[in-house]
Amino acid sequence: MTQRLPRRVGQSRAKQMMFPSDVFSAAAAELMGSIDICVDDQELEQATLNLAERIAANSTYSNQVNKALLSVTDGLSIQAGLAYELAHSPGACTDAQARVDSFGKK
Repeated sequence: MTQRLPRRVGQSRAKQMMFPSDVFSAAAAELMGSIDICVDDQELEQATLNLAERIAANSTYSNQVNKALLSVTDGLSIQAGLAYELAHSPGACTDAQARVDSFGKK
């Protein structure tokens, strides 16, 4: 919590959340930026399926590369993260041009 929360919501808000140990509703947590998506319980399954379908519709290669880069550079400064990405990114895959061409059609 002491490392990821301040990076996610900022130092001031992290202190506001951590020091009094208050409990926040999911809607409040979403507004603060500590969670990405807030849906009602009865909408959870459909929202999850919709998100999974949108992810699966994209390039598996890009998803794998992005996931790996996010994992390896987590916690690095912006400068260090960009330097790592520049030095270690595997580059475009064979379907890159087709994906670029279809981007504007979405």
